[in-house]
Amino acid sequence: MRAVLLLLAPALALEDAAEIARRHAASAPTAVRALHARLARGLPSPRKPFVFFHLRKSAGTTMRQYLRDEVARARALSLYIPCYGGVPCSTYRLPSAGRRQPASIIAGHLYFAGVETALRTAANPRPTLQARRRANFSCFTILREPVSRVESCWNYRLEQHGVAKPFATLTAADIRAYLPSALDGYGFGCRNEPLRMFADGGEAEMRVNTATAAMPVGKWMLESALRNMATCFVGVLERCEETADVLVHAFPWLGRLPCSRRRNAYANSRTNANGTRTISVERALRRQTSLEQHTYAYANAMLDAELAHLRHQALTQPQATPTARRGQPRKLGRP
Repeated sequence: MRAVLLLLAPALALEDAAEIARRHAASAPTAVRALHARLARGLPSPRKPFVFFHLRKSAGTTMRQYLRDEVARARALSLYIPCYGGVPCSTYRLPSAGRRQPASIIAGHLYFAGVETALRTAANPRPTLQARRRANFSCFTILREPVSRVESCWNYRLEQHGVAKPFATLTAADIRAYLPSALDGYGFGCRNEPLRMFADGGEAEMRVNTATAAMPVGKWMLESALRNMATCFVGVLERCEETADVLVHAFPWLGRLPCSRRRNAYANSRTNANGTRTISVERALRRQTSLEQHTYAYANAMLDAELAHLRHQALTQPQATPTARRGQPRKLGRP
């Protein structure tokens, strides 16, 4: 990783994190077209699995349960999901390289780079005898508004288990001091979750949790996270119904996501005792979540591009678009 940083350092020094995010957002329509061009039709299989990358406190537990209870069982698809079917909850990687791909549906707090490597190796077990092939899988993830996600993570994973005091009582100084360093019982922090799961090198926990938008390592991780995220369908929790429109079109076998359900919900206050956040606390939160704010903006750009793709298909291939119960075309996305 150090060698890669040295090679990229001159370019990164000339481009700030916001510019990196804007560059990737501008290419979102191209990324979406590429996604659909290589989209596998029909049900997933161990040779062409569907992978859900679960970002903590972003409705992922609901999605995992939905995949297990209503998708896999109904369609007799094999599963590899931590906390289910004997897979330990503390599983963040697929089985070791060289072993066959484990299931048709894979879901969990899984590192993208590890999944991609494991599936590529399984697809090409004899690399010295044949050309190296890319991993053949479809994937999906959901992002949540960063401050809301960080607060939920803190109160559910840290405060509820006695690791830290309630989020609503934190001062600006507390946020600057504790958010980059506090870890839950599994050894994970609450900052930069999209980078943790999608960036190359995301397994280096303290590097991820302490990275900022001003640091070369933070910009490098943002660059790699957005590049990897572009190979997946991307949803936004606050735009669940629009996300469901995209998924039911891309993966009809999934059915429609249950946007009204909520698992692992933890009631938390977004305010202090006076009912408002101070300006200094709000500023500290924005600064501490700046990298995640950039990934969230990119997620919205990807979702907008996906909806535009659906609208285009509705005009050119009306039979391919999802319809409402009474046969009327569903209005897709923002006007």
